[in-house]
Amino acid sequence: MPEPTLRRIMCVEDDADIQMILEMALVDLGGFDLHLCSDGASARIALQEQQPDLILLDLLLPDTDGPTLFGEITTAKPEVPVVFITAAGAQHADRRLSGLKSAGLIGKPFNPMTLASQLSDIFNRFHGVAEPNT
Repeated sequence: MPEPTLRRIMCVEDDADIQMILEMALVDLGGFDLHLCSDGASARIALQEQQPDLILLDLLLPDTDGPTLFGEITTAKPEVPVVFITAAGAQHADRRLSGLKSAGLIGKPFNPMTLASQLSDIFNRFHGVAEPNT
């Protein structure tokens, strides 16, 4: 069986400025296909229509919260790693995410130049893919 490959990322983020930075970081710099959702409702629809390899999920959304949507995503697509992205402080995020087995956590502000490689590393760890020797 071939190793999984990260190509398609779905991002659930309500801030238009952050969406623009994500698009630059993941499409222009990272070469990924990106599907942006700005709320939980559009994410639920996209989950039925898209086949993402990884989901980047904001902790706080206008119509739901990240942990609730996380539960729905992992039930529907347990094979897809979910990475939280949040501007909430570490203590607040730890409290909100305790007990959830997300694949990772990225803080805002993030470095657009390294985001693609961070997500690739998280994806590979999630799927048990060995890192190349450097």
